[in-house]
Amino acid sequence: AREYDADSPLTNRNLAVLALKQGQCDRALGYLLPLKKLRGEAMMYNRLAGRANRCKKVPNLKGAAANYAAAAKLARGNNLLLAEIYTEWGPLLVKSNLTDAKSKLETAVKYSVRNQSIGKAAKRNLALALFRHGWKSMKSGKTADAYTDFERAFRDPRLLKGTEPQAFEFSLALAQLERSEASKAEKVFKRLASKGGQNEYLKAPYDKIGAQFFAAYAKYRSGNAGLRRQSAGEFQRLLGSAKGSFGRKVRDLLASSWEYSAYDAYRAGKTGGATNALKSAARYASSAAAKKAIAHNRAVLTMSKNPGAAATTFAGMGGNPRESLVNLGIVLDKQGKSKEAYQAWARAKSKGVRSRNLDKWIDSKKRIFGY
Repeated sequence: AREYDADSPLTNRNLAVLALKQGQCDRALGYLLPLKKLRGEAMMYNRLAGRANRCKKVPNLKGAAANYAAAAKLARGNNLLLAEIYTEWGPLLVKSNLTDAKSKLETAVKYSVRNQSIGKAAKRNLALALFRHGWKSMKSGKTADAYTDFERAFRDPRLLKGTEPQAFEFSLALAQLERSEASKAEKVFKRLASKGGQNEYLKAPYDKIGAQFFAAYAKYRSGNAGLRRQSAGEFQRLLGSAKGSFGRKVRDLLASSWEYSAYDAYRAGKTGGATNALKSAARYASSAAAKKAIAHNRAVLTMSKNPGAAATTFAGMGGNPRESLVNLGIVLDKQGKSKEAYQAWARAKSKGVRSRNLDKWIDSKKRIFGY
Protein backbone atom coordinates (compact mmCIF):
# COMPACT_ATOMS: atom_id res chain seq x y z
CA ALA A 1 0.00 0.00 0.00
CA ARG A 2 2.83 2.41 0.77
CA GLU A 3 4.47 1.65 -2.58
CA TYR A 4 1.21 2.73 -4.18
CA ASP A 5 0.85 5.91 -2.05
CA ALA A 6 3.90 6.83 0.05
CA ASP A 7 2.10 9.83 1.61
CA SER A 8 -1.06 8.04 2.72
CA PRO A 9 -1.69 9.06 6.39
CA LEU A 10 -3.59 5.86 7.15
CA THR A 11 -0.94 3.59 5.68
CA ASN A 12 1.98 5.36 7.35
CA ARG A 13 0.14 5.48 10.66
CA ASN A 14 -0.55 1.73 10.52
CA LEU A 15 3.04 0.93 9.57
CA ALA A 16 4.30 3.14 12.43
CA VAL A 17 2.07 1.31 14.90
CA LEU A 18 3.33 -2.07 13.66
CA ALA A 19 6.95 -0.88 13.86
CA LEU A 20 6.43 0.28 17.44
CA LYS A 21 4.86 -3.06 18.30
CA GLN A 22 7.95 -4.81 16.89
CA GLY A 23 10.31 -2.50 18.83
CA GLN A 24 11.57 -0.79 15.63
CA CYS A 25 11.17 2.72 16.98
CA ASP A 26 13.61 4.49 14.63
CA ARG A 27 11.78 2.97 11.69
CA ALA A 28 8.45 4.12 13.14
CA LEU A 29 9.66 7.73 13.14
CA GLY A 30 10.38 7.43 9.42
CA TYR A 31 6.80 6.32 8.75
CA LEU A 32 5.48 9.23 10.82
CA LEU A 33 7.27 11.99 8.93
CA PRO A 34 4.52 12.40 6.26
CA LEU A 35 1.99 12.93 9.08
CA LYS A 36 3.96 15.75 10.70
CA LYS A 37 2.90 18.39 8.17
CA LEU A 38 -0.78 17.43 8.15
CA ARG A 39 -2.96 19.46 10.57
CA GLY A 40 -5.59 16.75 10.91
CA GLU A 41 -2.93 14.24 11.93
CA ALA A 42 -1.26 16.40 14.59
CA MET A 43 -2.66 14.50 17.54
CA MET A 44 -1.86 11.07 16.13
CA TYR A 45 1.58 12.19 14.96
CA ASN A 46 2.59 13.57 18.36
CA ARG A 47 1.20 10.61 20.30
CA LEU A 48 3.07 8.07 18.17
CA ALA A 49 6.21 10.20 17.78
CA GLY A 50 6.36 10.57 21.57
CA ARG A 51 6.41 6.80 21.95
CA ALA A 52 8.94 6.36 19.15
CA ASN A 53 11.32 9.02 20.49
CA ARG A 54 11.12 7.40 23.89
CA CYS A 55 12.10 3.91 22.71
CA LYS A 56 14.46 4.51 19.78
CA LYS A 57 18.02 3.11 19.97
CA VAL A 58 19.29 6.41 21.33
CA PRO A 59 16.23 7.69 23.22
CA ASN A 60 15.27 11.32 22.63
CA LEU A 61 13.41 12.05 25.83
CA LYS A 62 13.44 15.80 25.24
CA GLY A 63 11.83 15.27 21.84
CA ALA A 64 9.31 12.83 23.33
CA ALA A 65 8.35 15.35 26.02
CA ALA A 66 7.83 18.01 23.32
CA ASN A 67 5.57 15.60 21.42
CA TYR A 68 3.48 14.86 24.51
CA ALA A 69 3.25 18.56 25.36
CA ALA A 70 1.90 19.28 21.87
CA ALA A 71 -0.57 16.38 22.15
CA ALA A 72 -1.75 17.59 25.56
CA LYS A 73 -2.62 21.01 24.10
CA LEU A 74 -4.69 19.35 21.39
CA ALA A 75 -6.44 17.12 23.96
CA ARG A 76 -7.91 19.93 26.05
CA GLY A 77 -11.53 19.20 26.83
CA ASN A 78 -11.05 15.44 26.41
CA ASN A 79 -10.11 14.28 29.91
CA LEU A 80 -9.73 10.61 29.09
CA LEU A 81 -7.38 11.35 26.20
CA LEU A 82 -5.42 13.76 28.41
CA ALA A 83 -5.17 11.02 31.04
CA GLU A 84 -3.67 8.67 28.48
CA ILE A 85 -1.14 11.31 27.37
CA TYR A 86 -0.17 12.16 30.96
CA THR A 87 0.21 8.46 31.77
CA GLU A 88 2.86 8.17 29.06
CA TRP A 89 4.41 11.62 29.59
CA GLY A 90 4.69 11.54 33.40
CA PRO A 91 7.46 8.90 33.65
CA LEU A 92 9.63 10.94 31.26
CA LEU A 93 9.59 13.85 33.71
CA VAL A 94 10.62 11.86 36.78
CA LYS A 95 14.34 12.70 36.46
CA SER A 96 13.99 16.28 35.23
CA ASN A 97 10.93 17.49 37.16
CA LEU A 98 9.66 14.98 39.70
CA THR A 99 7.03 17.33 41.14
CA ASP A 100 5.53 17.93 37.69
CA ALA A 101 5.61 14.20 36.93
CA LYS A 102 3.72 13.49 40.16
CA SER A 103 1.15 16.19 39.41
CA LYS A 104 0.48 14.96 35.86
CA LEU A 105 0.13 11.35 36.96
CA GLU A 106 -2.26 12.34 39.76
CA THR A 107 -4.37 14.09 37.10
CA ALA A 108 -4.18 10.99 34.90
CA VAL A 109 -5.46 8.79 37.74
CA LYS A 110 -8.32 11.20 38.43
CA TYR A 111 -9.40 11.43 34.78
CA SER A 112 -9.15 7.67 34.13
CA VAL A 113 -11.12 6.47 37.13
CA ARG A 114 -13.76 4.86 34.87
CA ASN A 115 -11.33 3.35 32.37
CA GLN A 116 -9.66 0.25 33.75
CA SER A 117 -6.86 -0.12 31.17
CA ILE A 118 -5.68 3.50 31.32
CA GLY A 119 -6.39 3.79 35.04
CA LYS A 120 -4.24 0.80 35.94
CA ALA A 121 -1.25 2.13 33.98
CA ALA A 122 -1.73 5.62 35.45
CA LYS A 123 -1.88 4.25 39.01
CA ARG A 124 1.27 2.17 38.51
CA ASN A 125 3.23 5.08 37.06
CA LEU A 126 2.02 7.32 39.89
CA ALA A 127 3.12 4.73 42.48
CA LEU A 128 6.62 4.68 40.96
CA ALA A 129 6.76 8.50 40.95
CA LEU A 130 5.54 8.67 44.55
CA PHE A 131 8.25 6.21 45.56
CA ARG A 132 10.95 8.41 44.04
CA HIS A 133 9.38 11.52 45.52
CA GLY A 134 9.32 9.82 48.92
CA TRP A 135 13.06 9.19 48.76
CA LYS A 136 13.67 12.78 47.70
CA SER A 137 11.75 13.90 50.80
CA MET A 138 13.65 11.43 53.02
CA LYS A 139 17.00 12.80 51.84
CA SER A 140 15.76 16.34 52.54
CA GLY A 141 14.72 15.39 56.06
CA LYS A 142 10.99 15.78 55.30
CA THR A 143 9.93 12.59 57.06
CA ALA A 144 6.21 13.33 57.18
CA ASP A 145 6.08 13.98 53.42
CA ALA A 146 8.13 10.85 52.74
CA TYR A 147 5.78 8.72 54.83
CA THR A 148 2.74 10.07 52.96
CA ASP A 149 4.35 9.33 49.58
CA PHE A 150 5.47 5.81 50.52
CA GLU A 151 2.07 5.00 52.05
CA ARG A 152 0.26 6.11 48.89
CA ALA A 153 2.76 4.30 46.65
CA PHE A 154 2.22 1.02 48.53
CA ARG A 155 -1.55 1.34 48.79
CA ASP A 156 -2.16 -1.22 46.01
CA PRO A 157 0.74 -3.74 45.87
CA ARG A 158 -0.95 -5.48 42.92
CA LEU A 159 0.29 -2.67 40.69
CA LEU A 160 3.92 -3.48 41.51
CA LYS A 161 6.21 -5.98 39.83
CA GLY A 162 9.13 -8.21 40.83
CA THR A 163 10.71 -7.05 44.09
CA GLU A 164 9.07 -3.63 43.96
CA PRO A 165 6.61 -4.54 46.77
CA GLN A 166 9.51 -5.39 49.09
CA ALA A 167 11.40 -2.21 48.18
CA PHE A 168 8.30 -0.06 48.69
CA GLU A 169 7.40 -1.69 52.02
CA PHE A 170 11.01 -1.45 53.22
CA SER A 171 11.02 2.29 52.45
CA LEU A 172 7.68 2.77 54.21
CA ALA A 173 9.11 1.03 57.29
CA LEU A 174 12.12 3.37 57.26
CA ALA A 175 9.75 6.34 57.23
CA GLN A 176 7.78 4.77 60.11
CA LEU A 177 11.03 4.43 62.03
CA GLU A 178 11.77 8.12 61.52
CA ARG A 179 8.23 8.89 62.74
CA SER A 180 9.03 7.12 66.02
CA GLU A 181 6.83 4.15 65.07
CA ALA A 182 9.61 1.68 65.86
CA SER A 183 7.29 -1.18 66.79
CA LYS A 184 5.47 -1.10 63.43
CA ALA A 185 8.73 -0.76 61.51
CA GLU A 186 10.38 -3.65 63.37
CA LYS A 187 7.58 -6.04 62.38
CA VAL A 188 7.94 -5.08 58.71
CA PHE A 189 11.74 -5.48 58.72
CA LYS A 190 11.43 -8.84 60.45
CA ARG A 191 8.92 -10.07 57.86
CA LEU A 192 11.08 -8.86 54.97
CA ALA A 193 14.15 -10.55 56.47
CA SER A 194 12.28 -13.87 56.52
CA LYS A 195 11.48 -13.54 52.79
CA GLY A 196 15.11 -13.12 51.72
CA GLY A 197 16.16 -11.74 48.32
CA GLN A 198 17.31 -8.44 49.80
CA ASN A 199 20.17 -8.22 47.31
CA GLU A 200 17.59 -7.60 44.57
CA TYR A 201 16.24 -4.37 46.05
CA LEU A 202 18.86 -3.12 48.52
CA LYS A 203 22.30 -1.75 47.69
CA ALA A 204 25.50 -2.71 49.48
CA PRO A 205 26.22 -2.85 52.36
CA TYR A 206 22.57 -3.59 53.18
CA ASP A 207 22.02 -6.10 50.37
CA LYS A 208 22.64 -9.16 52.57
CA ILE A 209 21.47 -8.21 56.05
CA GLY A 210 19.66 -4.90 55.57
CA ALA A 211 16.27 -6.00 56.86
CA GLN A 212 17.82 -7.79 59.86
CA PHE A 213 19.95 -4.73 60.62
CA PHE A 214 17.01 -2.33 60.55
CA ALA A 215 14.84 -4.72 62.58
CA ALA A 216 17.52 -4.58 65.29
CA TYR A 217 17.83 -0.83 64.83
CA ALA A 218 14.07 -0.40 65.30
CA LYS A 219 14.31 -2.22 68.64
CA TYR A 220 17.29 -0.04 69.54
CA ARG A 221 15.20 3.06 68.82
CA SER A 222 12.08 1.76 70.58
CA GLY A 223 12.68 3.25 74.03
CA ASN A 224 11.62 -0.10 75.51
CA ALA A 225 14.18 -1.61 77.92
CA GLY A 226 13.42 -5.21 76.95
CA LEU A 227 13.62 -4.53 73.21
CA ARG A 228 16.84 -2.57 73.62
CA ARG A 229 18.42 -5.59 75.33
CA GLN A 230 17.25 -7.74 72.42
CA SER A 231 18.81 -5.31 69.94
CA ALA A 232 22.24 -5.90 71.52
CA GLY A 233 21.94 -9.63 70.87
CA GLU A 234 20.81 -9.07 67.29
CA PHE A 235 23.63 -6.62 66.52
CA GLN A 236 26.02 -9.19 68.00
CA ARG A 237 24.78 -11.84 65.55
CA LEU A 238 25.16 -9.45 62.61
CA LEU A 239 28.82 -8.64 63.33
CA GLY A 240 30.13 -11.62 61.38
CA SER A 241 28.37 -10.50 58.20
CA ALA A 242 29.10 -6.76 58.48
CA LYS A 243 32.42 -5.63 57.03
CA GLY A 244 34.32 -2.36 56.68
CA SER A 245 32.58 0.87 57.66
CA PHE A 246 29.27 -0.98 57.97
CA GLY A 247 30.88 -3.36 60.44
CA ARG A 248 32.10 -0.40 62.50
CA LYS A 249 28.59 1.05 62.47
CA VAL A 250 27.18 -2.24 63.77
CA ARG A 251 29.86 -2.38 66.50
CA ASP A 252 29.07 1.19 67.56
CA LEU A 253 25.36 0.43 67.72
CA LEU A 254 26.10 -2.74 69.69
CA ALA A 255 28.13 -0.70 72.18
CA SER A 256 25.39 1.91 72.36
CA SER A 257 22.76 -0.81 72.92
CA TRP A 258 24.70 -2.02 75.94
CA GLU A 259 24.96 1.57 77.17
CA TYR A 260 21.18 1.88 76.94
CA SER A 261 20.85 -1.41 78.83
CA ALA A 262 23.16 -0.01 81.52
CA TYR A 263 21.02 3.11 81.78
CA ASP A 264 17.83 1.04 82.03
CA ALA A 265 19.39 -1.14 84.75
CA TYR A 266 20.65 1.91 86.67
CA ARG A 267 17.17 3.48 86.61
CA ALA A 268 15.76 0.22 87.97
CA GLY A 269 18.29 0.34 90.84
CA LYS A 270 20.32 -2.59 89.48
CA THR A 271 23.85 -1.23 89.79
CA GLY A 272 25.46 -4.62 89.18
CA GLY A 273 23.52 -5.10 85.96
CA ALA A 274 24.48 -1.60 84.85
CA THR A 275 28.15 -2.29 85.54
CA ASN A 276 28.12 -5.54 83.54
CA ALA A 277 26.33 -3.85 80.64
CA LEU A 278 28.95 -1.08 80.54
CA LYS A 279 31.72 -3.70 80.49
CA SER A 280 30.07 -5.22 77.42
CA ALA A 281 29.74 -1.77 75.85
CA ALA A 282 33.46 -1.12 76.37
CA ARG A 283 34.35 -4.28 74.40
CA TYR A 284 32.66 -3.02 71.25
CA ALA A 285 33.09 0.78 71.29
CA SER A 286 35.42 1.79 68.46
CA SER A 287 35.86 5.56 68.78
CA ALA A 288 37.95 7.26 71.45
CA ALA A 289 34.99 9.47 72.38
CA ALA A 290 32.70 6.48 72.90
CA LYS A 291 35.31 4.68 75.02
CA LYS A 292 35.77 7.78 77.18
CA ALA A 293 32.02 8.16 77.68
CA ILE A 294 31.73 4.53 78.78
CA ALA A 295 34.70 4.85 81.14
CA HIS A 296 33.08 7.96 82.61
CA ASN A 297 29.78 6.16 83.19
CA ARG A 298 31.55 3.19 84.80
CA ALA A 299 33.27 5.61 87.18
CA VAL A 300 29.92 7.21 88.03
CA LEU A 301 28.69 3.81 89.24
CA THR A 302 31.67 3.54 91.64
CA MET A 303 31.42 7.08 93.08
CA SER A 304 29.75 6.02 96.32
CA LYS A 305 31.73 2.83 96.99
CA ASN A 306 35.14 3.90 95.72
CA PRO A 307 35.25 7.71 95.49
CA GLY A 308 39.02 7.87 95.30
CA ALA A 309 39.23 5.71 92.17
CA ALA A 310 36.31 7.59 90.62
CA ALA A 311 37.99 10.95 91.29
CA THR A 312 41.22 9.70 89.67
CA THR A 313 39.27 8.59 86.58
CA PHE A 314 37.36 11.87 86.32
CA ALA A 315 40.53 13.98 86.77
CA GLY A 316 42.36 11.96 84.11
CA MET A 317 39.74 12.75 81.51
CA GLY A 318 40.84 16.36 81.21
CA GLY A 319 37.30 17.69 81.00
CA ASN A 320 36.22 15.38 78.17
CA PRO A 321 33.38 14.54 78.49
CA ARG A 322 32.38 17.79 80.18
CA GLU A 323 30.19 15.97 82.72
CA SER A 324 33.32 14.40 84.20
CA LEU A 325 34.13 17.81 85.73
CA VAL A 326 30.72 17.97 87.39
CA ASN A 327 31.16 14.51 88.89
CA LEU A 328 34.75 15.26 89.89
CA GLY A 329 33.44 18.25 91.83
CA ILE A 330 30.84 16.10 93.57
CA VAL A 331 33.46 13.58 94.74
CA LEU A 332 35.88 16.29 95.83
CA ASP A 333 33.15 18.10 97.74
CA LYS A 334 32.27 14.91 99.63
CA GLN A 335 35.95 14.56 100.49
CA GLY A 336 35.89 18.03 102.03
CA LYS A 337 37.93 19.64 99.25
CA SER A 338 35.62 22.61 98.72
CA LYS A 339 37.94 24.80 96.68
CA GLU A 340 38.94 21.98 94.32
CA ALA A 341 35.24 21.10 93.93
CA TYR A 342 34.40 24.73 93.15
CA GLN A 343 37.20 24.90 90.55
CA ALA A 344 35.97 21.70 88.85
CA TRP A 345 32.41 23.01 88.67
CA ALA A 346 33.59 26.40 87.37
CA ARG A 347 35.51 24.63 84.59
CA ALA A 348 32.44 22.56 83.76
CA LYS A 349 30.36 25.72 83.41
CA SER A 350 33.01 27.39 81.25
CA LYS A 351 32.87 24.34 78.93
CA GLY A 352 29.14 24.79 78.42
CA VAL A 353 27.56 22.48 81.01
CA ARG A 354 24.18 23.94 81.95
CA SER A 355 22.45 22.74 85.11
CA ARG A 356 20.38 24.38 87.82
CA ASN A 357 22.20 22.32 90.45
CA LEU A 358 25.59 23.28 89.04
CA ASP A 359 24.79 27.00 89.30
CA LYS A 360 23.45 26.47 92.83
CA TRP A 361 26.61 24.63 93.94
CA ILE A 362 28.90 27.31 92.48
CA ASP A 363 26.90 30.14 94.05
CA SER A 364 26.90 28.32 97.38
CA LYS A 365 30.69 28.04 97.39
CA LYS A 366 31.06 31.71 96.46
CA ARG A 367 28.69 32.77 99.21
CA ILE A 368 30.19 30.60 101.93
CA PHE A 369 33.89 30.76 101.08
CA GLY A 370 34.09 33.87 98.90
CA TYR A 371 35.86 32.14 96.02
